[in-house]
Amino acid sequence: MVSPKRWFLTAYENRDMREQQRAAIIGGVGGAAGLLLLVILTFLISVFKHPIFHVSVLGILTVEVFLLGALLLTKAGRSGLAAHLLLIPMSSYLWLLMFTTAGELDLTSVTDTIAFVFPLLAMATLITGKRTVLVYAALHIACLIGFTVFSRQIELLTEKEASEYLMDNLIAIIILTIILFTYIRNTEKAYHSIERSLNESQRNRESIERILVQTNDTAALLASSAEQMAAAAESFADNTQTQAAFIEEISSTVEELAASGENLFGVAQRQASATESVQLQMHSLHEVVTDVSEKTNSALSIRSDLNLSVEKSREEINAVQKVMMSAASKFDDMRDTVGVIDEISEKINLLSLNASIEAARAGDSGRGFAVVAHEIGKLADDTSNNLKSINILFENSHDEINLVSKKLQAFSEVLGKMIGQISAFGSSVDLIVQLTKKESALNEAAGESLKLVEQEASRILDFSAEQKEALNSIAKGISSMNEAMQQIVAGSEEMGATSKNLTSTAQNLMGLSSIFSR
Repeated sequence: MVSPKRWFLTAYENRDMREQQRAAIIGGVGGAAGLLLLVILTFLISVFKHPIFHVSVLGILTVEVFLLGALLLTKAGRSGLAAHLLLIPMSSYLWLLMFTTAGELDLTSVTDTIAFVFPLLAMATLITGKRTVLVYAALHIACLIGFTVFSRQIELLTEKEASEYLMDNLIAIIILTIILFTYIRNTEKAYHSIERSLNESQRNRESIERILVQTNDTAALLASSAEQMAAAAESFADNTQTQAAFIEEISSTVEELAASGENLFGVAQRQASATESVQLQMHSLHEVVTDVSEKTNSALSIRSDLNLSVEKSREEINAVQKVMMSAASKFDDMRDTVGVIDEISEKINLLSLNASIEAARAGDSGRGFAVVAHEIGKLADDTSNNLKSINILFENSHDEINLVSKKLQAFSEVLGKMIGQISAFGSSVDLIVQLTKKESALNEAAGESLKLVEQEASRILDFSAEQKEALNSIAKGISSMNEAMQQIVAGSEEMGATSKNLTSTAQNLMGLSSIFSR
């Protein structure tokens, strides 16, 4: 169950100790003052029969409201504002009470009320800072001076009494303020020193906790590694027993390898002779590829000449086509001209007919003109017949020109296809050239590889002889290995025992680190 004090100071858990202490003092003083004022209020109403609107009752109620507000602000984490809300109403009520009762109560009661100023300054020291104490002291001094002047005006005090009253209380307030200021300064220094020590202790504690955590982790890792080492040692011992049996099998296998080594020597000899034969065949193939390359280069030259000839033929055909098109155009123009002449001859024939008619009407005087008109008509008929013959010739010539032009166009298309086929042939020849070059390079690389194979074959012959001797040495080494295996088995058993001791030590270390971490 959470205590009332801890519940009240929930907002100050992460703040410094000075702030927590101030909040606790405000809560304690505010609560106590509130209860005390309630008792006084009850006493005033019940004993002295003060009405509810009496200045004393209203003052106490006002202070109670401010005390409640100060407590709520402190609970919300606003202790600085709560301190002022606690001090200002109490100080105001004190001086208001002194000013209002100066003419009602006796001199001693009124003047002795100033004694409450000193606990108010002491409370300000506990819940505020140095500067705030100086401010409240200055305000109380100002109120003291004002009250002394007011008491002199209402003749509550004589001039001498007022002077002594002012000086005594002024000196007392100043001395108390100096004492309280010094106390706050020393207290703040002590708080700062304690806070630094606490921070340093906290850092040391965190460092120790980190070290303990690392130690615990290391111990756990060490214990795990030791257990794994023990398991590995047991497994290693079992494996060495198994390997001892394998060594005997290896010994018999080595003997079989010695026999295989002799067979390998014969295979190496046959491989060397086969390599020489393949190298000769590769040399013949290289000569064939070289001959193909030369002939391919010749085909490339022919391809180039053929391309030039075909291109030239195409240009000439294009020129002939242009001439034929020009001739056809001129024939069309001449045919149009013949048509015009034919129309003119028909008109002349019509005019000659009209002239003959007119000459017949004229009688003898028009005979000569009729003969001329007849000749003109005959000439017009001959011209028309000749023009028809010429027109037929033009039509035939135009048809033949169109036919020739179409044949030339077809020939040009065939020639274009031929050029494309020649280009494709050229691409094929280029590809053959490239493949021939690659084949030549591959043959050269194969020749080099065969040389290397031949060298390796000779090395294999040497290695096979050395292998026979090495297998004999291996047989001797296997017997020594068997003895070493027995020693390894004994060492693995000792390593298993050491691993168990290491596991026990790691567990003890983990126990110690857990004790310190608590």
